Amino acid sequence: MIGYGAEDRAELSRHFAFHHKEGGRAFHALHDDNLVDPDLYLVNTDAPEAMSALERLRPAPLRPALLVGMSPTDLPYPFLLAPLDTGTLLKNLEQLVDERAEALSRLDASQVVTVPERRRRVPSEPAEGQYSPLRQRPKEGGVLVVDKEAAFSHTVTRLLGNRRVQVHRANDARTASILCKQLNVSLVFINTATQGLDPYRLCEAIKQESEHPVTVIFLVGRYFSYHSAWAKAAGCEGFVNKPLTEKQVASLLEKFLPRRPLQEE
Repeated sequence: MIGYGAEDRAELSRHFAFHHKEGGRAFHALHDDNLVDPDLYLVNTDAPEAMSALERLRPAPLRPALLVGMSPTDLPYPFLLAPLDTGTLLKNLEQLVDERAEALSRLDASQVVTVPERRRRVPSEPAEGQYSPLRQRPKEGGVLVVDKEAAFSHTVTRLLGNRRVQVHRANDARTASILCKQLNVSLVFINTATQGLDPYRLCEAIKQESEHPVTVIFLVGRYFSYHSAWAKAAGCEGFVNKPLTEKQVASLLEKFLPRRPLQEE
């Protein structure tokens, strides 16, 4: 939801819950700090910041947008005038999801690759009588999972099997801090349900003690009350709700785990 406040999000979430209870699709209004990629956008065009965000996000059939509010200027997205009844809104959201599903089906059928290939530097031709230097991808910064259980770290390890990335696990805050100091860690997942752990304090310590940039993501369960201001003050990049699908985990790794360019040895 873009351009909506906390009250609007809470109100629509109640309507979404009732809609699902009555047999409709289960829509979920993502928190602004939630790092999971949305399936579609709901945009309040009365908010100036929403229109600038819309220009930056550039919705497409695979991730469509529904605009609500004042009449926008010549934008190629479905639009509803405000105020509108909840039934009309939900009907239009359902239609967008159906259209998105059709677009995904066409994409699967065509086997088109939508993610642009990472371009590597083309090696220069060696001078006569010389060999070009051997080039290979240097080791990427590792991943640290702070969690009593090993299931999530095992999933991360499996998904990173074809990349030169180490995955570590810590059972507590002290071990996590030590590993971040001793190892080249670029991405940290903190399970907020880990007993005896303050995720905000640990995040702040990791950020302060690390000698290089580290991304910290909270793994949040249903009983954890996420506090956006505390998270931002600690330097946390955001959170994701548990449980996650492997596709969601893979998306987070692709988005937040840096890939270093090839360099000459």
